[in-house]
Amino acid sequence: MSATAPLHLAAEIGGPPRYDPGHYTGLARLAEHGALDFVTLGDSFARPGPDALAVLSRVAPATGRIGLVPTVTTTHTEPGHVS
Repeated sequence: MSATAPLHLAAEIGGPPRYDPGHYTGLARLAEHGALDFVTLGDSFARPGPDALAVLSRVAPATGRIGLVPTVTTTHTEPGHVS
């Protein structure tokens, strides 16, 4: 009998740009209650507003166990901020 790797489920919570942190917090909490393991948020130079790292930093205190994965452009973001 072989061991199987666990399945990890994720969702991307991007979409149209928003300045309301409650929108992203609500999506992350919904994913968390839906038993997802993590959510991602992509960064874009075309999207106005805060970058993905700032948005998910704001979402973090409102979640309990879900992973938050910002996708940032390392050519324009300082390495210390990414880490």
